[in-house]
Amino acid sequence: MAVIFARIVLSVCAVAFIPALQAQTYPAKPVPLVVPFAPGGSTDVIARVVTQKMAEGFGQQIVIDNRPGAASSLGTEAAARAAPDGYMLLMGDRFRHAAYRQSRMHAEFVVSGRTSA
Repeated sequence: MAVIFARIVLSVCAVAFIPALQAQTYPAKPVPLVVPFAPGGSTDVIARVVTQKMAEGFGQQIVIDNRPGAASSLGTEAAARAAPDGYMLLMGDRFRHAAYRQSRMHAEFVVSGRTSA
């Protein structure tokens, strides 16, 4: 009888803590997107078109932050130095980011993506 009572108490406690154990919805705040090129350029225009659809899917605003200069190194470095919370996005081409990483060996970001066929 005591074993059954203990199981019931444990079950009720487990059910009571389930909401606290659930993961937080992502994104819970606006998502910044760094575009390391000047406003009005082709990369900026593409970023604005893409972020409209992303914002609809995320259900959260995406804020575009244009940071041109130094062949996109300024914006890339700003994104690389952002807090590692999973919110910072960077738009650009892989060539510039790979070249930036090779020219600055202390850069701490990973170039990822895939090529279109």
